[in-house]
Amino acid sequence: MLAVQRERSRIAGLVLVGASWQRAEAGSTAPLIGARRRDYTGALRSFIDDCLPETDSAELRHWALQLLSRASVDDAIELLRSREGIVPPPRMPRLAPPTLLIHGNCDRIVPVERSKELGGQIERAELEVLPGLGHVPIVTAAADVAGRIDAFVARWVAGT
Repeated sequence: MLAVQRERSRIAGLVLVGASWQRAEAGSTAPLIGARRRDYTGALRSFIDDCLPETDSAELRHWALQLLSRASVDDAIELLRSREGIVPPPRMPRLAPPTLLIHGNCDRIVPVERSKELGGQIERAELEVLPGLGHVPIVTAAADVAGRIDAFVARWVAGT
């Protein structure tokens, strides 16, 4: 979203999944940081469970743990802290490109209300709320998400 503000002419459209345009309050990540310092693997497992409420797949959870474990605990903490430094403007740019917001209605990481709020800030936004899905529908319902993106692009191209 910041790239749109900086390089508008280079971006024809956006697809945002589980998105939010809200600043993390100063200090709000402290409990998450503490949990990661105490038990990094346990904190990652808890995060994965929150990302995947729609499936009991041990294979998917194992894959996600392998993927996330590539980052050190210090890198994960730095990422959390960096969220507190992002200061979004009160509104998205007026000339925002066509934007598709996709959000699982069972998302425990970013409430679906955040995408609804964001959609209200973007001039040409469409929101697709996916029933029964969590934070990573691009993984757990890839074909459905890809179909929605294809349909969005087709509508956008037909309108230009």
